[in-house]
Amino acid sequence: IINDILDFSKIEAGKMTLEHEPFFLRACLQGVLELLAPIAFQKNLELLFQVDPALPAMFVGDVSRLRQILVNLINNAIKFTLEGEVVVLVTKRAVEDDKTIIHFAICDTGIGIPEDRIANLFESFTQADVSTARFFGGTGLGLAISKRLAELMGGALWVESEAGYGSNFYFTVALKVEPSPDQPYLFAEQPALQGKMMLIVDDNASSRNILRDQLLYWDIQTAVFATGSEANQWLKTHKADALILDTEAPMMSGAILSDMMEQVPTFAQIPLILMTTSAERPSLPQNFTVIAHLKKPIRPDSLYDALLHAVGDASPPIAPAEPDPGEFDRTMGLKHPLRILIAEDNHINQIVLLRMLERLGYRAAVANDGQEALHMLQQQPYDLILMDVQMPNLDGTAATKLIHEQWPQGERPMIVAMTAYALKGDRERYLALGMDNYISKPIAVKKLVDALYACPPHIE
Repeated sequence: IINDILDFSKIEAGKMTLEHEPFFLRACLQGVLELLAPIAFQKNLELLFQVDPALPAMFVGDVSRLRQILVNLINNAIKFTLEGEVVVLVTKRAVEDDKTIIHFAICDTGIGIPEDRIANLFESFTQADVSTARFFGGTGLGLAISKRLAELMGGALWVESEAGYGSNFYFTVALKVEPSPDQPYLFAEQPALQGKMMLIVDDNASSRNILRDQLLYWDIQTAVFATGSEANQWLKTHKADALILDTEAPMMSGAILSDMMEQVPTFAQIPLILMTTSAERPSLPQNFTVIAHLKKPIRPDSLYDALLHAVGDASPPIAPAEPDPGEFDRTMGLKHPLRILIAEDNHINQIVLLRMLERLGYRAAVANDGQEALHMLQQQPYDLILMDVQMPNLDGTAATKLIHEQWPQGERPMIVAMTAYALKGDRERYLALGMDNYISKPIAVKKLVDALYACPPHIE
């Protein structure tokens, strides 16, 4: 509390000075998550993160002050979330002059904030509610300090929330890029992993989707399940190069894995990558091929190393299987042809969507923002635009408004709004703004398929 008061006094007096030293962005975030993960896991919360691979590895700035903002916001999210999850998303927003605008989103399924309290939330010694202060404690200074620090770093901090439905805190910072050695796991092209089949078992939908998106980014085929029994059924008729298992998911105990091995003899030969929230390793039969124990939240570089180990040890390699028809139907593009444009500024989301559509039999064009989408639409017609809501230069809602103004009803494409970790009422709001459909990110395959089928097919 004393440090918070001293920091706030310095900021208010204009005496807060920032350091300008090279640092690794992902190491900063991962350090904060490792610090706070035990608190989240004690409450049985899922703590997840996803960083856009398009972001460089190193920047120049004040890493301790960036860490302070992250600790304040993520700690608050954990504190005010009684069940569910806290998800941290980091993306590249834009490049202005010689600085990269980095966008952070901290999304939770917590108690939310009443609308009449949001305006005063960033004032010093303010909390969302007096009863909240009594129950959860705290001075209310953390948010005020975080907002000022973000502004000192050339950015901003704001919130979207609704009482009872969680909160999304956002902030941006503007930092110079520092040259750094190549990080192989950040590359989309991975010849050693391309086309391999990985099975994911995790009972948390957001965790499954983030893992699936990372594997799709590396062009890995995936089969995704919530329980061990579903995975067991799938393995009776399919093959996998490795299994990525949450040891705390339903039907995933050591005894049940032994039963699965008896039912599916090849099961014991498949490399296992185990995910856990505990430092203790689960007890498993000795004849399982466990190649890695990964502690949650899962770091992409650790997952990458484990996957390379898995495919490197497979001798002979297991032939990749076709995904379930329920997941990807490669003939859909022939049966229901569409000209598709993706309007999305996030590099990993672009690649994941392209690969999902490719596995449904479609080829899509990509625009990096709303302005680019409008330009491409002027060059050739599209049947469907998958439109990210938050983009630089021209966002999804503004682009939709211009499309409605420039193209008559029968000639304009269907527009599907896409937004991350939506709040209640988002669907209705975006439909009222002229969009035709809505899906939330991370995008479930079935939701994408439903949105594609809702668009009339292209007829030559």
